[in-house]
Amino acid sequence: MGNVCGNCRHFQIDNVDETTGISMCEKSCKYLPADDFLGDVCRDFTERRYDVYKASRAIKNAQEYRAANKGYTSVGCFITTAVVEILGMKDDSPILESLRFMRGNHMQDNPEYRDLLMLYDVVGPVLAKAIKADENRRSVAEDIFVYLKKATKFIALDCFDEAIQLYRDMTEALMNKYDVKYCIGDEAQKNYDQKSGGHGAFTIKKKNQ
Repeated sequence: MGNVCGNCRHFQIDNVDETTGISMCEKSCKYLPADDFLGDVCRDFTERRYDVYKASRAIKNAQEYRAANKGYTSVGCFITTAVVEILGMKDDSPILESLRFMRGNHMQDNPEYRDLLMLYDVVGPVLAKAIKADENRRSVAEDIFVYLKKATKFIALDCFDEAIQLYRDMTEALMNKYDVKYCIGDEAQKNYDQKSGGHGAFTIKKKNQ
């Protein structure tokens, strides 16, 4: 199966999302897709020698989900969970496209926002699951939407600092609500791919980057 997360004994194969192949890595405290290829950069990778069927299925599901969604793992993005899955808006709605513009043009290439994007990618999958499991998820989603509408107004005025602060406040408020802790290893921080950041899925830089 190769040195992918689903083939590591630290990947919680008994608590994996059956659709996406995402589960918690007990070493890094991150939710990761089973097909992420981290073996060459993760110092904690230890090949599992059991549950081969479960690991194979999780990896296959992650690959199929990624292919069907053009590489995007929506379960990790709590904004998409709130706006699209719960509130029923379209994925290409103006508010979401505005946020993507800010992420791609003002955050992914700016070292100042590296830590914030990394935070979002680590806690995003945890928050997405917590929101979906919340009995009051629609109310939570509506509160998130209030943040997003305010941020979009700032983006339209080129007030990106203000919009990004709202982005940060929203994330931290949800972390407090669901008691989500931010935990990430030194090796993962060093190899984080900021240019792919902010999707709610932690991405490691390729070797030639």
